Amino acid sequence: MRVITPPRGLSGWLFFVGCGLVITPLNLISGLIQNYVPLFRNGSWELITNPESEHYISGFALSAYFELIVNLLLLAMSLYLINLFFKKRVTFPRFFIICQLLAIFIYVADGFISTYYFSHIGDHPNMSLKLLVIGVAFGVVRILYMLKSQRVKNTFNQEHSYKAASKTAAILSIVLVIGFCSYLMFVNKNSSKYRLNHYLKSVSSEIRQDLPVTLNQEMRLDEVYVSGTTLYFRYTLLNSTTNPFSENDEFQTVMTQAACNNPMIKQLVNIGAKIKYSYTDTSGVDLTAIRIDSSDCA
Repeated sequence: MRVITPPRGLSGWLFFVGCGLVITPLNLISGLIQNYVPLFRNGSWELITNPESEHYISGFALSAYFELIVNLLLLAMSLYLINLFFKKRVTFPRFFIICQLLAIFIYVADGFISTYYFSHIGDHPNMSLKLLVIGVAFGVVRILYMLKSQRVKNTFNQEHSYKAASKTAAILSIVLVIGFCSYLMFVNKNSSKYRLNHYLKSVSSEIRQDLPVTLNQEMRLDEVYVSGTTLYFRYTLLNSTTNPFSENDEFQTVMTQAACNNPMIKQLVNIGAKIKYSYTDTSGVDLTAIRIDSSDCA
């Protein structure tokens, strides 16, 4: 008499489940990098979320942050599921179902956000609806398989505490959320400096077209250049044989006030630029220098 062995092990349909588990984190990481990093790096985030911008979309920032956090939670769960899967933990089916429900929620939320915010862009909403239907359908099939499959019941029988599993998943989720959000903040900060540097270079390039320029009988502007987020002005005193600033304690205050009253300088420091004025005599000897930032013009 032939003995029928109950299905067991990471084969059959579970093989395809395992392949999906390995691919999912890669897809999520790729999606996070492709969708969020350019948004912060190229300045789009500031345009879309700034109420004073003509491209401002009300509520977009909150929706984007919410979707980002949910995707990071899903990434944490998918990474942890791989560990539970290959160790055949009894907790795997339940956590897998939770992960699938979270994925379905993301598909629905993404479809809603795409339709609500980008309905004016061609047929984008139709594509989102198609992806929504496919994503939900696959999610439901996976959940039903976990609930009904005898192979699943026979395979995932290694003891494991649900409390310990939940704690590990929570810690991993928190680490990923904090880590990726910090990375986006770093990208945004660096991109802001890059855009400011680019803008300052355009300003200095325009000014340099007329240099050197004699401002009056006493002073000539010889050079304007940029280093990082600082715009430098180099002046030459034409008729000075001694340092006129050495005994003038009010010079810094007077020049700072004059600079802050200049509309162009005030605009530059308000967007984060620093201004440095340096003064030399006709032989090139440094006489004094003044630095101005937003705190000076507050």
